[in-house]
Amino acid sequence: YFATWCPFNVVFNIYNKKVLNAFPFPWLTSTLSLAAGSLLMLLSWATRIAEAPHTDLHFWKSLFPVAVAHTIGHVAATVSMSKVAVSFTHIIKSGEPAFSVLVSRFLLGESFPMPVYLSLLPIVGGCALSALTELNFNMIGFMGAM
Repeated sequence: YFATWCPFNVVFNIYNKKVLNAFPFPWLTSTLSLAAGSLLMLLSWATRIAEAPHTDLHFWKSLFPVAVAHTIGHVAATVSMSKVAVSFTHIIKSGEPAFSVLVSRFLLGESFPMPVYLSLLPIVGGCALSALTELNFNMIGFMGAM
């Protein structure tokens, strides 16, 4: 799965940037992208190509915050790619491990061993260096990637 995800992700990002250059409406583009994916899943369940999951109310209550966060992240990344280079968006998004550790620490009260915190220094440094040296820096693009 990982071996196929990488090339498909590259192709998706290149075509997404081409679409955004020709049709500069990132909110609509990301909404249509999520709607198309949802429609494909509904069709695959209806035609029994894939087995529909068995769910209950507890499942939907648990899924809702994750789905909202994923939607916000998808829209923000699309907005970012509409303002800056795809490569810059992905470099800034590579800082996600640092945010995961910070959120886990301050919102969930989890603590990590010192090697985990030290391993984040090169990530944060690389993201900062990239942001400082980006030729076409745009604050909206940067914040969307964040």
